[in-house]
Amino acid sequence: MKKSRTALVLFALLFFANSNLFAQPSLTARPLPHCRSFFITEFGYGYKATSPLKQRTFNTIGDSIWYYEYRMTGRHLLSSELGLMYNLNADYGLGFTHFFGWDVGHHLHGGVKLRVRKWLSEKASIDVSGGVLLWGAESEFEYPSFIGGASLNFSDWESLNLTVTTLQTKSFDYTYFSNYEGVRYGSFTLPQRDIGVYLGYKLSSKPGLAFNAAALTAFAAVVVAFLAAGPYD
Repeated sequence: MKKSRTALVLFALLFFANSNLFAQPSLTARPLPHCRSFFITEFGYGYKATSPLKQRTFNTIGDSIWYYEYRMTGRHLLSSELGLMYNLNADYGLGFTHFFGWDVGHHLHGGVKLRVRKWLSEKASIDVSGGVLLWGAESEFEYPSFIGGASLNFSDWESLNLTVTTLQTKSFDYTYFSNYEGVRYGSFTLPQRDIGVYLGYKLSSKPGLAFNAAALTAFAAVVVAFLAAGPYD
């Protein structure tokens, strides 16, 4: 019985290793029968159609209260999506990506997305995706949060995109008393939700890979320069 199981496992490994499912993924997206799997190497820009989020911070002195606002999100999003997609048949593909986004001048965040593709022709297709933002460089936001989108792919290397994100700010409440007047001073914020709708354009395939590589190189150069500068006095 043990030998039979071992033989069955070896047969299964040999079968799947020689199947098209594990064929070398391509950089050029095509439906079956031209391509079984392909890499997703997208880099793009999105313009925020909804209003940027303005955080209100309330201050109190005794019974007096006032607030000020500052912008927590901007209008311009640079994003990268790297992943893999399998063609289930000649009409549909299924895959996943890691999303990395920079709300220019404000915050960085990233997460994972599941993606479904409907092939319209040998080159054109429609993608619908959804997932979660798992982390962010700014501590003011709650994670995980939702991210989704849709894209119309004209070819294997360019597309028009719709991206939707939801972010919620954290609340805080800080109150203290002065030692000599006994007057209460305080500061607090209330949680606010930002729904971002971005319209944009993305490059994929080899052009997208080139832009991703350039962005990664630039980011690494900035980090090295920052570390080389040492601590500020």
